[in-house]
Amino acid sequence: MDQDKPQVWRCPNGHALGRVQRSSSRIRQLVLFRHADGPEDDVIGTLEGTSEIVCSVCGYSRTWVPGEEAIRDLLIKMGRSVALVEDEVKKERWPDGPAAIEV
Repeated sequence: MDQDKPQVWRCPNGHALGRVQRSSSRIRQLVLFRHADGPEDDVIGTLEGTSEIVCSVCGYSRTWVPGEEAIRDLLIKMGRSVALVEDEVKKERWPDGPAAIEV
């Protein structure tokens, strides 16, 4: 599967809700169709953040979640070091270090 080729994003019943593409900065985006199974050129917007999407045909919903690259990009835009944030997450999970975890 070619990751640069836009892929159709569907509800659990197979209706096309939009297409997944990569921005110029390589961030995964969801180009959301105005109506499920509608024309691909009739879009309501482009999403990069998390959102609950409801199918206009059957009413089922899916959650669009940004990829790791979008989260990293956001952290960089906020002036945070990605390595620093990863260290903070590790400390929250294992305050005494990974060796303190009982198996």
